[in-house]
Amino acid sequence: MSVKIASKEYHELSDAEIRELLDEWSKTKKLVTTNFGDLITIVRKTNKDAFQSILQTEYETRKIEHRFAPYSGGTVDNKGKIPDMWDISIDRPADFENKTQTLRLPHTEKVLTCSICKGNGKVVCPVCDGQEKVRCPECLGDGKIVCRSCKGTGKKNCIRCGGFGYLKHDESSLVDMAIGHDGKAGDTCPDCKGVGDVACDSCSGEGYKTCLTCFGSGLVRCDRCHGLGYVICSVCQGMGENLHWQDVIIDFSFDTGIKSYNEVEKLEEVKEATAWNLVDDKRFSKYFVAREEISTLETFLIEDIDQKLSDLPVIDEKIMPQIEAMLISEDVNYNTKEDCRCLFQELKVLFLPITEIEYSYKGKTYKAWIYGANKYVYIEKAPNVVFDKMGDFGKKVKGLFKKKER
Repeated sequence: MSVKIASKEYHELSDAEIRELLDEWSKTKKLVTTNFGDLITIVRKTNKDAFQSILQTEYETRKIEHRFAPYSGGTVDNKGKIPDMWDISIDRPADFENKTQTLRLPHTEKVLTCSICKGNGKVVCPVCDGQEKVRCPECLGDGKIVCRSCKGTGKKNCIRCGGFGYLKHDESSLVDMAIGHDGKAGDTCPDCKGVGDVACDSCSGEGYKTCLTCFGSGLVRCDRCHGLGYVICSVCQGMGENLHWQDVIIDFSFDTGIKSYNEVEKLEEVKEATAWNLVDDKRFSKYFVAREEISTLETFLIEDIDQKLSDLPVIDEKIMPQIEAMLISEDVNYNTKEDCRCLFQELKVLFLPITEIEYSYKGKTYKAWIYGANKYVYIEKAPNVVFDKMGDFGKKVKGLFKKKER
């Protein structure tokens, strides 16, 4: 365990320092005189420091997974004692970096016959089931398709009579005479015999035609296997054998626990300063860092924390239970993980000095807070002392402001 204590530059603020800081603050505000600190009476000043403890624990988790790939020849590492997965050395990533690495476990390789193709390198085609042919997609295996001309009826309207079954006019035109027609209007149509339709000349009246895709067989060549009835085994890629081995999956991860303690209830800005996302804010004075390197697989979380923190002169005893609770929680979390070991822990305690000042002005009491390493000032509500310095005119202006606020 190495403990580093940064310089805190922490001391109790004197009345003169408080007045000077309030004067500097008043220069940046409207309706407040620039010597605000000299006009007030300091009634009480109380240290209400905020603390934040951050515990980060780095873990390394290892597990073994079975792998295999087609074997096409080459050296097989199957001689020698198989090491324990924790004996495999590896370069650790940067602190608190999530990373996963995969390494082959030495001497675990072996060549086995492919269990899918039984060493043949090929399997029955799953589409045609080894039959080399499949049902024709055009005729769905019937070997024939519906005639498009007659839509399967086998008939079409008689052209000579227009489907009426009798002649509508005398066949006396040159065209009629040229094709041998000489009927009279009202006569029964000699072509359809008065029915009105004739046999479809496209399908010879059958209503269907031979499928030109399968030529009437109802079957076509299987595209999946190209008519062979078998395909290359996808597991061994046609090799008939697979190389099996074991991989070690190494995962680096970390957990972070944060606890805050702050006695200032109304100071929202201080509350924000102690939030998770501002742990590195310059307003904090980081004054304690403890790092524990863990070299065994046994539980060995940060120990003797009471003694380590008691050496700090400004540590607040109220944060100690929170730090201890985090350590206990992390210890339980660690012990519930399988095939896992704790690499190291780092505990940071951040300290935000806060001085609460109770002051009075003209008989009324107000509060102000000075916080952070840079001594920021926060005042919830300050009196408008600038009006008081303006005499009767200031009172009138002050009265106008009060009416406007109503």
